[in-house]
Amino acid sequence: EPRADGTSVSAFQHCQGFLDDGSYDCVGAVKSTDGATYPSCDDLPDDPSPNPANPSQVAYVGCHSSGQDALVVTGPDRAGERVVACDDSEQDDPSWSPSGDRLVTAEAGAERGLWVYGAGNAGCGAGSLRHAVVAPDDVAFDSPRFAGPDRIVFEAKGELWSVAASCDRCAFPAQATQLTTGGDNHEPAWTADPLAVPVAPSGGGGGGDGGTTPGGTTPGGGAPSDTTRPVLTVTAAGAQRILRQSRSIVLRVRSGEAATLTAKGTIAVPGKDPSIKATTMRLAAGRTATLKLKLSATALAAVRRAWARHRKATAVLKLSARDAAGNAATATRRIALRR
Repeated sequence: EPRADGTSVSAFQHCQGFLDDGSYDCVGAVKSTDGATYPSCDDLPDDPSPNPANPSQVAYVGCHSSGQDALVVTGPDRAGERVVACDDSEQDDPSWSPSGDRLVTAEAGAERGLWVYGAGNAGCGAGSLRHAVVAPDDVAFDSPRFAGPDRIVFEAKGELWSVAASCDRCAFPAQATQLTTGGDNHEPAWTADPLAVPVAPSGGGGGGDGGTTPGGTTPGGGAPSDTTRPVLTVTAAGAQRILRQSRSIVLRVRSGEAATLTAKGTIAVPGKDPSIKATTMRLAAGRTATLKLKLSATALAAVRRAWARHRKATAVLKLSARDAAGNAATATRRIALRR
């Protein structure tokens, strides 16, 4: 996640061999591009987010305290590190208020929805905490973001919604405002720059205007248009362990030409199949990239229930690579998930 000065923070994991139970022996940390390191627990820290009012301070999830999933605030080299919240289920995508005094997270445990915590809290259940928006049992909230001091924007049911930042057990969707329509809208982000909508150039129809004809050449006598689909190669282990690693499904993807890759899917488990959030990345021509599809708290809970009943859990992934000319290649992969 970027900071205002152009540096960024990210999660990092170093693995060396295997433990006796067959899981990876890994150590996680949060790092920033300005060289600071934020040591963490042995589990991989997720969703590191810099404090806009104090960029050297970050919040992240993925560790545990008192047997519960923890939301941690820390400075470089664990300066001022503290647990500001705990819950029975991992809290996703922490986001700071502009003043840096509050954090909002999405949670999918026994008390589902959006929670707002005081950034100065010190310990599980201590200090300021508020169940801002209550999520229905069949709806998962993701990617909450403060939009200024007074509003929170978040993702639910494939759309973006907003609520008052002062909400206290607000009902969804009755007390929320829907911002998008059409489905498949995810991961809101904000910029201080004014929004500008690009305008497509008008078609003049004359020679040399860059348009293409059904014959595949430009009217001005240019080269033939690109009609070749990217050649997409996807490599994945037959089975992947997800809970002691990054809670993500990892693929290696290669395209014969530069392309934009979109990956999404579902978890095949008994009952309703939870979806895997769509992820988009840019592929360079002829180079192999690592794609990580993070499982939501809802998907992880469904996988755990399947395992508890000695049932299988399988990720069914659909990938599409589209080049600059609009030609697309697709691939489907089924990956067994292991503890």
